[in-house]
Amino acid sequence: MYKSVGPDNVHPKVLKECSESLSSSLAIIFVKSFITGSIPKLWSCANVVPLFKKGNKLDPTNYRPVSLTSIVGKVMERIIKDHMMVFLIENNLISKEQHGFVNNKSCITNLLETLDLITQAYEEDISVDVLFLDFKKAFDSVSHTKLLKKLFRLGFVSSLLNWCKSFLSGRTQRVVIGEYISSWKMVTSGVPQGSVLGPLLFVIFINDLCRGIIKDTKLYADDTKVISINHCYDDNKILQEDINRLVKWSEDWLITFNESKCKVMYIGKKNPRYEYKLNNSVLTETMIENDLGIFISNNLEWKYHVNSAIGKANRKLGMIKNSFEYLDELSLKLLYKSLVRPHLEYGATVWSPFWKKDIDNLEIVQHRATRIESLRGKSYEERLKILELPTLFDRRRRGDLIQMYKISKGKDIVNFHHPPLNFELERSSRSNNCRIRRQFTKSRIRHHFFTNRVINDWNSLPQWILDKDNLNIFKNSIDNYFGF
Repeated sequence: MYKSVGPDNVHPKVLKECSESLSSSLAIIFVKSFITGSIPKLWSCANVVPLFKKGNKLDPTNYRPVSLTSIVGKVMERIIKDHMMVFLIENNLISKEQHGFVNNKSCITNLLETLDLITQAYEEDISVDVLFLDFKKAFDSVSHTKLLKKLFRLGFVSSLLNWCKSFLSGRTQRVVIGEYISSWKMVTSGVPQGSVLGPLLFVIFINDLCRGIIKDTKLYADDTKVISINHCYDDNKILQEDINRLVKWSEDWLITFNESKCKVMYIGKKNPRYEYKLNNSVLTETMIENDLGIFISNNLEWKYHVNSAIGKANRKLGMIKNSFEYLDELSLKLLYKSLVRPHLEYGATVWSPFWKKDIDNLEIVQHRATRIESLRGKSYEERLKILELPTLFDRRRRGDLIQMYKISKGKDIVNFHHPPLNFELERSSRSNNCRIRRQFTKSRIRHHFFTNRVINDWNSLPQWILDKDNLNIFKNSIDNYFGF
C-alpha cells in the first residue's frame, strides 16, 4: 500500500476510511477543477518507480517506468475517464481492432479473434503471415500537442479539452528507488504510465493507426499484430504495403518502431515465407512468440506454452513447500489457488490443450500440490474431494462455458468471422434456445478451437441456466449442474 502513495503523501486508506467526511470537500475541488480546466500542481507530479519486465536486471531498458501520482487526482481522473469512455462508445469512435483499456474487451478477446482467423485458415490449408510489431517507448513518446488535436477532432471541447490539456502540461517527475530520490525533471511528452487516464489517452492517440490498413489488425494498446491470410500471390505485396503505411503513420505521429523486436511468423506447411521489410530492415522470423502472455507457436500447438505455465507453477509450488514445514488443508488450498493455479489457467480458453500428454502434465502439478501430510495415503481423486478442488481439465471446461456466457450476453465483445458465432433458435422446451451451430472440421487444430470445443457442454445446458443474467449466479449454476 505504501508504494501507491504519490508525491502528496496522501495514503489511499485515508480516503477509504474518511470517505464520508471528505466527499463534500473533494466534490467542490473536482467541480472547480473541471470548470476552470485546471488541476492542482501536486496532481501533475509523479514519483517514477521502475517495474522489472524480463531479461537482464542490470539493463535499465528492461524496466517499465510506472508513475505514482496523487490518489486524490486519480479519483478525478476516473471521473473524467468514465465520461470520455461513454462518449467514445456511444458515438462508436474507438477502433474495433483495439482491445486494450476498452470496455468489454481484453487480452483474451484479442487472442480469440486472432486464433479464430488463423485456425480457420489452417483448416482451409491456407498459409498465414503474422506480423508482431513493437513500438519504442510508445507511451512515453506521445506528443501532447498532437494528442490534443486528436481529442478535439473526436469532439472533446471546452472544459474537458482544457482539463486534459492541463493534465498533460507542466508535468514533473522524479525517480524513486528505495531511499534514493532524483531531482525533479520536466515531462515534455508521453502519457503517465500508472495513471488512470493515461491508458485511455494513449488508446485515443493510436486510434487511427489501422486506418487504411487492408489486412486484419489486432491491437492491445500499442501491441500490434497484422494478420495476412494468403489467398493469392498478391497478398504478400498487400501486406508489405500495409507495413509501409504503418511506418508512414509512425513518422507522422512521432512514434517509432523498435525494429529489432518486430517479427514475422509464418504459419502453414505450404507457406512461401515471403520476406518483409520495415524501414529497409528485414523482419526476423519467429517460431514461437509471447503474445499478450501466451506463447503462440507456428504449428498452432500448445506444448511450449503448457511447459512454460507448468514451469512457473512449479516454481511457486516449490517456494510454498520450502517456506512451510507443515501445511494444513485450508492453508494449502488458499496458497495453491492464489499463487499456483493462476499460472496454469491464464487465458486457457485460448490455449486449452488437446494432446493427452499436455493435459496430463498440467494435472500433475495439482497432483503434486495436494500431497500433504494430512492426506498421506489417499488417492488423487480422494484428495480433490476432501479439498473441494475440481480437476484442472474440468476447470478449463468451466472457463470455456463462462467465456461463452460472457459473449452471448454481450459482456465480452468477440468478433468471430469463420463462421460468425451463430446461435440456433429452437422452440423445443427440452433444449436451450441458444445452441451453437456446429462447424464441420477436418483439422485437429480447428476442431479444438474454443468455438468448437465448447459446443457439447454449452448445448447441453438447460434454458434456466442460460437465462441467468448474473455472472456469479451462472457460475454457481454450472458448478452444481456439472459438479465442477
